[in-house]
Amino acid sequence: MAEDALILLPDCGQVPAFQEMIQGFYTDDKITKIIVPAAQPRKIFEQIFRNCKLIKAAGGLVTNPKNENLLIKRHGLWDLPKGKVEKKEKIPEAALREVQEECGISGLQITKRLKPTYHVYCEKNRWILKKTCWFSMFTTDTGVPKPQLREHITEAVWCSRQKVKQCMTHTYGNIRDVVESTLEF
Repeated sequence: MAEDALILLPDCGQVPAFQEMIQGFYTDDKITKIIVPAAQPRKIFEQIFRNCKLIKAAGGLVTNPKNENLLIKRHGLWDLPKGKVEKKEKIPEAALREVQEECGISGLQITKRLKPTYHVYCEKNRWILKKTCWFSMFTTDTGVPKPQLREHITEAVWCSRQKVKQCMTHTYGNIRDVVESTLEF
């Protein structure tokens, strides 16, 4: 697979307009990354996304006793089960609930917190910044997963590591990063 294209913005003390930065994602499908070199990356991140609505989500990379991992297919791409955190819900509880709801898997335990991911999308003419908190999970449930069709999940399957690696060529960059950094292919 070809290396991801990217936009490299110089650190010149000012952050370009958010719309200008992501316009490339809509006009050039080869652009998959924006890199902004900065002495204070958190400050730049906050400047770029200050006008976005923040939504928190949680999900998991689940392993069973056969050392298989749970993947779902949503909108034609492989994904991990995840969803929005409800009001007054703790993030780890949301992650467990979402995996159970989206795949019908029970007996889940969180084994490790993973790095969060961020992605941006437009909904009702407003930019949304979605932060997803990820967890490594284990379950004793080896039954057939049941995809939650109303969430547009068309498949939920247990996959060998080799199959997971193959599926990562048809997924989102953030999902690939979570899976590859956790499973270390």
